[in-house]
Formats: sequence, structure tokens, C-alpha cells
Amino acid sequence: MMATQTLEPVSKTPRRPQRIWTEQEYLDLPGGKLVEFDNGHVEVLPMPSEYHQDVAGNIFVALRAFVRSKNYGKVLCAPMPVKVDLLKYREPDVLFKRRQKLSGDPQGTKFWDGADLVVEVVSDGTENRRRDLVIKRRAYALAKISEYWLVDLKKSQVTVLKLRSGKYTVHGTFRGEDLVRSPLFPELVLSVAEILDA
Repeated sequence: MMATQTLEPVSKTPRRPQRIWTEQEYLDLPGGKLVEFDNGHVEVLPMPSEYHQDVAGNIFVALRAFVRSKNYGKVLCAPMPVKVDLLKYREPDVLFKRRQKLSGDPQGTKFWDGADLVVEVVSDGTENRRRDLVIKRRAYALAKISEYWLVDLKKSQVTVLKLRSGKYTVHGTFRGEDLVRSPLFPELVLSVAEILDA
């Protein structure tokens, strides 16, 4: 049985000591909060803005329609934890997994063990930007997630990263009416303008 624990948002202030959580306790948390799990610590993420959700939704809808039309696999949106390392889970805004890697039991699946593509809409604030641009980039590379999209609302751009030899390299940075070029989905037609349209 899970002990009651007050969850606090991740902030710039030093973390107050909290007890160490087990993976099962993390996976059994009730819904309604964006939380990540990092070596026994539960991190409650700040709630995204409406615009953040619009942008993530635009990507989800476009990718899901494309992937379904080709029967490539499954596209989901947060909250769906992705296990990226032993005792480490992240909650990307949008995620894709190839059909052959999917579990046969979607109703019993509480998390994905890895993914093939993850998308993060970069959140405002220095700490949030660092989490998406540096910390999650490292975690997703270690998890061997082959493609990582960073949607930077501040810069109005989408950067597509491709995993090569265990590290991400920039496949392309796209703005305005540019089409986002994805190594996983070369036939995908999706412009930055469509992504950022709210």
C-alpha cells in the first residue's frame, strides 16, 4: 500500500528531503499530475500553459493520423511515462513506438519501456528549459530513443535530433513554413506553422 506523500512542483529552490519512492509506488500514483521519477525521487512538473497544450496537441493529432494511416505503431501524448533507465521515467509531451515493440496488453500497460520518438514542447523558465534541452536530451540518448523533437516556443522553431553513436546530432532546425523533416517519417508533411497554430 502506498504511503500518502505530498507532491511539490520542481523548482529552483533546493529540494526538501523526501522519502525514497519505489518504482511501484510511482506507477501507482493517482492521475491528474505530470510527474517524473528519478532514482527514487518523484518530481512534480509545472502544469503546462494552454498554448503548450495546443502545440503538443497539434503534433499528437498530426503524428497519430500519419502513423495510423501507415500502420507504423502507436502515438500517445502525456501523461504516459517512458522508462529511460533503471529507476528513471520521463513524461514526454508526445511519444511514438513501432508496432513490433508494443505490448499486447494496452489496458495493463502503465509505462513504455523506451520509445522510438519523443517530443518535448520546451517549457518556460530557466530550469524547465534546462530539463528539456539538456537533462532529457541526455536521458533519451542513454535510452536509445532514435529521434527527439524539441519544440521551442520562445524561438518559434522545431529541432529534430537523430541518435548517432549514442549521442544526438541535429538533423535539422525548422521555422515558419518549413516542413519538419523526420528521419523516422520521411513522408510526413507537417510544417512548423501548423505545429505552432493555436
